[in-house]
Parts: sequence; C-alpha cells; structure tokens
Amino acid sequence: IPTTCHARSSALSYPFVSHLFTSLSPYVYTNTGTFKALVEYGKTYLLRVVNAALNEELFFAITGYQLTVVGTNASYTKSFTTEFIMIMPGQIMDLLPKANQPVTNSTNNRYYMAALVYASANGVTSDNTTTIAIIEYINATAGSSTTQPQFSSLPASNDMDSATKFTTKLRSLASKDRPIHVPQIIDERIIITIAVNEILCPNRSCQGPDGNRLAASLNNISFVAPRIDVLEAYYWVIHGVYRTGFLSEPPFYFNFTGDNLPKSLLFLRTTTEIKVLKYNTSLEMVFDEKIFIATVISRHIYHKLIRIFIFHRF
Repeated sequence: IPTTCHARSSALSYPFVSHLFTSLSPYVYTNTGTFKALVEYGKTYLLRVVNAALNEELFFAITGYQLTVVGTNASYTKSFTTEFIMIMPGQIMDLLPKANQPVTNSTNNRYYMAALVYASANGVTSDNTTTIAIIEYINATAGSSTTQPQFSSLPASNDMDSATKFTTKLRSLASKDRPIHVPQIIDERIIITIAVNEILCPNRSCQGPDGNRLAASLNNISFVAPRIDVLEAYYWVIHGVYRTGFLSEPPFYFNFTGDNLPKSLLFLRTTTEIKVLKYNTSLEMVFDEKIFIATVISRHIYHKLIRIFIFHRF
C-alpha cells in the first residue's frame, strides 16, 4: 500500500467520521518503508480505498476489524459489514472502520492493513505477494510502536466463493423509501460484448499468445486513439478523424462463455469508430463478456465502462 494520506475532501459526505485515503497496488512502491496510519481509540474513520493495481482485483482487510461498506465509485450503497472487501481495478470503496480495539495491552495496539491479488482464472499467472500498511493507536500504551502488528486474515488468492459472496452484497440505495426512476421507454438499445483478443504480428514477433499482441475490444473492435480529439473533430467538422459505424450489436452471435471457441473469432479489427446519439436519447446498454484469453483480464474493461456509464439519459 504505497500511497496513503489524509483526504481533505470527499465526493460523498459522512458526518462524524475522520477521513483516510488508501491507494492499493502490490507492484509499484512509491514510498520507502511501511506506511503507518495513526488512529484514536473510539473514533470511526472513513477509509477510502482505491485499487491502483491496473489489471488485478484485490482482497483487502484490516486485522481484527469489521469494515462497514457505505459507498463505491462516489455512489452510496446499502451499508453492510464484512471482514474483507474484493475491489476491482480503478474501483473506489468507502469503508467505515471503528477504532475499537483494546489499547491497554501493548501487544494489541498495531494492526496490519493488507491487500492480496485475487486471480481465479486457470492458467493465468499472477503475483501472489501481500502488500501491507500499519494502523497504530495514538493513545496506546508505551512501547506499542515497536511491537509486531497482528496480521490480517485474507481469503486465498483464488477464492472465488469469497469474492462472489462479497460482491453479491453490494446493493444500491433503491428501496420503497428511496425509489430509483428508470426510464420505461427506451429509444435505442446497444448490446456490447467485451473481450481481450489478439492482433496478428508479423512472423509472430510479439510477446503475447502465439507471438501476437493482446488488445481489448468492444464488439470485436479495438479503439485507435485519433490524432485529434473526437469531440474537437465533431464540433469543427474535421473529416477523416473517426467513423460513425460502431456496431449496436456484436458482429457474430455464439456462446460467449463457452469452451473451444472458434479461433477465427479471436482476432479483432482496429479502428476509430463511435456511436452518435441524439440529445435526450434514452439508451439501454447490455454488456456481455466473451471468454477468449481469461475473464480476469477483461474485468478491468468491464468495470471501467460500468463506472462511467451504467444507465444514463443523454
């Protein structure tokens, strides 16, 4: 947990809590040594956790603490208590741990925060090291700053049951008292398949599978960043920057999660294509995941899309 600091502002507001911010990554260490967060007995803290590990989901826990999940990606959720969280790449979670551990015993005043990669895909290697930081009570007994922290109990790195058990608890605030009004009349529908495909390399000269390159795709298209911003080209009517032919459905239908998929479906095309919508369009988007390389790789793409746009009215 290389970068941890006090947060001065928050997208979500929680009264009567102190604020902490934690960026998780088990790979790149930007600070030397182990970070230590000082807490005061009896206080409830807002711990905002960000997964900065690029393409890896992470388990995260604090030794001896129950974590109350209250928000994710700047949206409130129905609160629930858990011993650990499973957080996706780029995801933000708001937790409310209460500093209620004993402070009279010098051996119980320092606790580890720990994160471990969750990787359940068969045949895909991952780093299974654990990254840590320390929580220490500022009103603890003398000598506690030199004691060995108690270590967190995390699920195994391939524990799909624990990951599923956690994610199924995430719920929006939608209820009878807090209704969410979803548009009932849909103007346009889009079905998007998400995958990690391959791009052919001459003479198998690349370092991906079969000597090819890996590339993410939506409806079998890998977006090519243009030399000019798409919106700039649109407003200034600059031709040749993009095309408007992004597909509203996959080019082929098959069992997207089946085994032994035809290899011809593994390859994609690269282009700069967009979908143009009229203002005030009610758009329904359905996402599906194609299992070509490994599901764990493409979850980052899926999560980014969901963060940006779950259901929006243009």
